[in-house]
Amino acid sequence: MKTRSLGSNESIESLRDIKPFLLYFSTPNCGVCHAMLPKLNEALKDEDLEMIEIDVSLHPDIAGQHRVFVSPTILVMSEGKEHLRESRFIDIERIIRLLDLMK
Repeated sequence: MKTRSLGSNESIESLRDIKPFLLYFSTPNCGVCHAMLPKLNEALKDEDLEMIEIDVSLHPDIAGQHRVFVSPTILVMSEGKEHLRESRFIDIERIIRLLDLMK
């Protein structure tokens, strides 16, 4: 799995061709966000997908477009559609099962 942060001039629209991919919404002062990210990276390290980290404090417009009101929130996206949303207490196994089904 490849992880990167959303660039300041980049939009979610530019990511529609990546399938599937994860959007990881977090805030700088969120302890759960910082604890969950390494766990996700470890659990999904063998998956052929990209995870884009979105700092909600820098991109509140993108969080609003996706109706993200709590951190962390993960959206599993493919072909411009949301297939799964996990917030706060994230079930990594559920994400893995969905990704396996999407292959």
